[in-house]
Amino acid sequence: MELIYHFSPYLYQKWLQRLAFPFFYRLLLCTFSAHRFAMRFVTYNLLNDHPKFAQQPTKNWADRRPHLIQHLKALAPEVLAIQEGRPQPLDDLRQAFPHWAYRGEAAGGPYGGEQAGFFFNATLWEGLDFQTTWLSPTPERPSKGWDARHHRVLSHLTLRQRDTGTIWHCFNTHLDAHGKIARLKGMAYIIGQLDALLTPSPQLNLLFCGDFNAAPQSPTYRLLRDWGGVLDARQQSQTPPQGPAYTFAGVDARWTWQRLGLHLGYPRYMHRRIDHLFVAPAITVQHYRTSAWTYAQNRQYPSDHLPIVADLVGHPPNS
Repeated sequence: MELIYHFSPYLYQKWLQRLAFPFFYRLLLCTFSAHRFAMRFVTYNLLNDHPKFAQQPTKNWADRRPHLIQHLKALAPEVLAIQEGRPQPLDDLRQAFPHWAYRGEAAGGPYGGEQAGFFFNATLWEGLDFQTTWLSPTPERPSKGWDARHHRVLSHLTLRQRDTGTIWHCFNTHLDAHGKIARLKGMAYIIGQLDALLTPSPQLNLLFCGDFNAAPQSPTYRLLRDWGGVLDARQQSQTPPQGPAYTFAGVDARWTWQRLGLHLGYPRYMHRRIDHLFVAPAITVQHYRTSAWTYAQNRQYPSDHLPIVADLVGHPPNS
């Protein structure tokens, strides 16, 4: 089992002082004070709670819920982007994290559907604006685009860090798993939205994440990479990326039968990196990790996707 705790030097202030390490203590505080504009960011496909999973213990939300919440408590994100959000899991997360605020809109609009939204620590961050557009020829209203099987959205959350005033623009999406044209055209639309912000303001603190249903070798990923306005956070990390290189693993953490090619769910995605985090050049990626946290004697993941965890430092305001 893997646990990742959010380290803060202030938590260990008395411990360090008592051990009489004044030099290292001051060095540690100076190092973190220089990163006042930092954010711990997580993007996580929760795996929806569709009724078809009700009789499947490995996918049933009621069984997975306490473990996924425990995982998130260990990760301690300041901002969490989620995909496949549905009412019951979203309500459970609100209850488990009462200091979090949420912004999101159902992909089907008034007809419901999954959400690609954001939770954020409201004691540290203030939500300034939230917008939803649809990945379709009519982005201003709920609609399906091209060959997509489901409604897909782009969510845009604008945040202000309460103690520094730093502004961050966070984008989140879940591209269609079935429509190749929808993924490409949806990504082209997203690039247009990002470019409209970054071209006049290249120092903007902007990030874009989500479940792309597209590996780095895919045309969809390459379209974003070749545009160059945002950079793959995994490749930009100042420290070597930690955790598995893949993000889609299925809920069963045992490898033997998957290695034999017997997985019947999404074999073309199994053990591939289809979830991504991209950042504008103004953002520094201190650490990047794919978190493979397991339970049930290391046999199961809380979701069929692994979350990406990144420690980011933004560009300070008015500089």
